[in-house]
Amino acid sequence: MFTHAGMILVVIAVVFAVARWLKLTIELSMFVAAIAGALAHGAGIPVRHIVDGAFTYFDVCLIFITATFFMNLLKEA
Repeated sequence: MFTHAGMILVVIAVVFAVARWLKLTIELSMFVAAIAGALAHGAGIPVRHIVDGAFTYFDVCLIFITATFFMNLLKEA
């Protein structure tokens, strides 16, 4: 069990490092590494988890964009 988990961790780390070496952004590098880890596990591509994670990240981005917009409005006033 630990060997299998260790191999998946190595796959994730190597794919992340290669993606960063290819000048991908951190978000895309993490996405590619997660897909590679899922494929190395043998579970296929977990579409439900990818969509849930993307919408969670989208929510956080909207909060930061709205806060930045509000702070710029306050600065101009």
